[in-house]
Amino acid sequence: AARTEPNGGIERRSTMNEIYTEEKLLSEMYKNVKMGQENIASVIPKVDDKFMLRVLTARLEQFGAYSQKISDIMHEHGWEPKEPGTAAKLGAKAGIAVNTLTDSTPSHIAEMFIKGSKMGITKLEDARRSTADCSEGTIRLCDDIIENERRDRQKMEKFL
Repeated sequence: AARTEPNGGIERRSTMNEIYTEEKLLSEMYKNVKMGQENIASVIPKVDDKFMLRVLTARLEQFGAYSQKISDIMHEHGWEPKEPGTAAKLGAKAGIAVNTLTDSTPSHIAEMFIKGSKMGITKLEDARRSTADCSEGTIRLCDDIIENERRDRQKMEKFL
């Protein structure tokens, strides 16, 4: 449902030209890192390669730090971070289970990680470009998340 903004306009949902507020950007960042945590936690038990396990574990810890930092910023503003929806989480878990059922090789897991990473980067870049009137700290944090995603994606490309 749309809600009326203070200027009398209507906030639109999920359109390509949507203007994000700082709260909406932080929410997108939060959902992004929480989904990353969920997905990595689901795939870690299927990983045998020690180097890949180190990369994924470090990423899991980084996502945890990011989610805490984003949550803290949101609470400072009186905003409540929202967890990714149950359907999204279950869909991702099912996808990981199916995708690793017959192939849990490092190259296949790396391929899955890279695809997920690309989706996350694209969502954050789109949200960042569409954000107006946002603090520099939030923009820097978003850029940091994106840059870390890119670095970790490059690490995973070594397994292909």
